[in-house]
Amino acid sequence: MNDRTFPSPWPIDRLIQVLHQGSVLAQLVAPGRSTGGNDVREHLLERMVGDIATEVFGPDNVALRRQIKSTLGLRAAPFPGTAQPDVAVRHDDRVHICELKSNRYDYDRFDCVFDSRPFREYLARAGHTGTAPWEVEQDLIKLHLYPTLSPRVGSCIFLMVD
Repeated sequence: MNDRTFPSPWPIDRLIQVLHQGSVLAQLVAPGRSTGGNDVREHLLERMVGDIATEVFGPDNVALRRQIKSTLGLRAAPFPGTAQPDVAVRHDDRVHICELKSNRYDYDRFDCVFDSRPFREYLARAGHTGTAPWEVEQDLIKLHLYPTLSPRVGSCIFLMVD
């Protein structure tokens, strides 16, 4: 058994409960609305999960869109150390990381947002050639790599409301 295998502390039942309240789910899967090129639906989902995490773990144990090396207490870290996961929580001396995506049925949800030089350099070192990975693939690659940064990484989840 891998010693990095820990049960997830994420309050999924609480998240499901909030998704069923009023028009929350409908807002998350509604046709796209954007502000300055940002998807409002995804911001709503991030805020909702951040609020639930703060409610469960306390504000001092929740990091929203903060460099993971900082959340882990590292001065320097290789890729993806400067990546900013949507939500990270400290629980039982571990950091648990969550990336979020909302439904985007009105356009291809796997649009490419590949603009990170450290990410491009990492993929080049790994031998990647061809087209850049799509947004969802990028999140999955980072989630796979976060545990390599520190033994304090407890769990990494990808949550898509679709």
